Amino acid sequence: MKSLCMSVVAVFVVCAGSLFALDVAEDELRIGGTIRFESNEGVPDKVETVAQIRGIGAALGRSAGSPERGYYGRYRLLHVVDPSQKDLFDADILVLERSATVDHIRNLRYIIGGYLAAAYGYSQADADLLARFVTVYNAVYRGNMEYFGSKYKQAVIGKLDAARAGLSTNWRDWPGGTEILVPLSDATAGSLSAVDTGAITDRQVIEEVRKQEDKGIESRKDIVDLKERQIEEQEKKTGEQKQAVQEERRQAERREKETEAKLAEVREQKKTAEEKTPASREEAKALEQEKANLAKQEDALQEQKTQVEEDKKAVTQKEADIAAREARTEEKKEEVRQDRREIARDQEEVLQRDSLAAVRGIPFIKVGASAQGRLLLVDPETGEVLADSPEQAITVRAYEAFGGGLAVILQREGAASGKLAVLERGSLKEKISAREEVYPQSYFQVNGSEIFAVMRDQGKWYLGKYDANLALLARSRTEVNPETFILFSNANVFVEDTGGKVVPLRLGDMAEDLGAKP
Repeated sequence: MKSLCMSVVAVFVVCAGSLFALDVAEDELRIGGTIRFESNEGVPDKVETVAQIRGIGAALGRSAGSPERGYYGRYRLLHVVDPSQKDLFDADILVLERSATVDHIRNLRYIIGGYLAAAYGYSQADADLLARFVTVYNAVYRGNMEYFGSKYKQAVIGKLDAARAGLSTNWRDWPGGTEILVPLSDATAGSLSAVDTGAITDRQVIEEVRKQEDKGIESRKDIVDLKERQIEEQEKKTGEQKQAVQEERRQAERREKETEAKLAEVREQKKTAEEKTPASREEAKALEQEKANLAKQEDALQEQKTQVEEDKKAVTQKEADIAAREARTEEKKEEVRQDRREIARDQEEVLQRDSLAAVRGIPFIKVGASAQGRLLLVDPETGEVLADSPEQAITVRAYEAFGGGLAVILQREGAASGKLAVLERGSLKEKISAREEVYPQSYFQVNGSEIFAVMRDQGKWYLGKYDANLALLARSRTEVNPETFILFSNANVFVEDTGGKVVPLRLGDMAEDLGAKP
């Protein structure tokens, strides 16, 4: 299998039936001092888009609720729920079989995100956010059966293998050696609380995320936002249940009063019957029948009273359960408040640091004797070099503000091909890079939140469309001249094809109709 470059966004690649990915960015790769995900490196022979990667997870999620489902013998999803045991987590367990070919952390997250969206109705943004924290969570607790045993129901523990539970940080260990746990607190489709966010963002997980250069602020803010929406959902649900239980109590108390009144009436009738003296044999027989009937009525009413008492006990238990849920909601509110305070402190620290870095210098491409160049940050007054770009040369003397940094095309290490990358504004370190081979002298152009460049797929050149994380969203069906100019006009992007003809491609439906506009 070819080696892959690491980058924060990965596209999914299939090579001889294998799953590949884009390169992982440093801040994505280095989740923390102890959690560092390593992915396969290399240029793919065939590329697939992010949507196609998520499709694997979506296929696993479409049969949500079934105890087990698989995907072509490569991936298996176990849905383990035990209503008889409370106070511990149910779980979904994603098993990577020996034939699993995912070899990049971003691709793995796409699969998990695709599954969560399909199984529980999360928006894709929420599902991808949860997937990110799920992977860090599983890496933090890899093989920690003592922890898993304290948090998950026995039915879940019975499905785990200590040698495979959790997620290794090395992709080579994933096939046949991975059981990713997704803690469930409400395994209901459409519920924001299906996945327990408290578990996957506990103190150890957040401390790992905080070790990122940007302290993971955006992801942490997003997960807190999701927690707040979960709280709103739970409060609404609890309020409705509370009203229903209050009505149950009123009905039970009404039935209790009615039963007590009827029971008192029957007992008074029994007392009167006992005091009667029959004047004849016929009267005596009728009196005995009356007494028997009253006794039956008393027994039946006593059974009703017992049932009402049981119903009231059940209502009391429901009220206790609601009170416990309300207490947990209050705890979650305090957890969110604490999260907000910590994020605010970290954000202030990062803003101060980044504001200093932003004024350090201005970007300048130094060429020297080579046709290629290097991106520098220079002092705006003296020209003194303040920061230098990576060792790889810049193959096109151009850069674009994009993805929170500067987009450039770098020479791929050890090869004569190029790669699309985003460098950090302050340090000029490589922040993220696309895995696909890009034409070294490709014209590249930003259009809103997307960037376009010429990339190669199976030896042919096409126009590639990437998002702000350099994830491949689509590639043109039309082959292009690798030296093509790129021009946007309304809903089209114009390129030059291999025959020298200028053709418009539709931007909005590139993923489906990639040919020239009719």
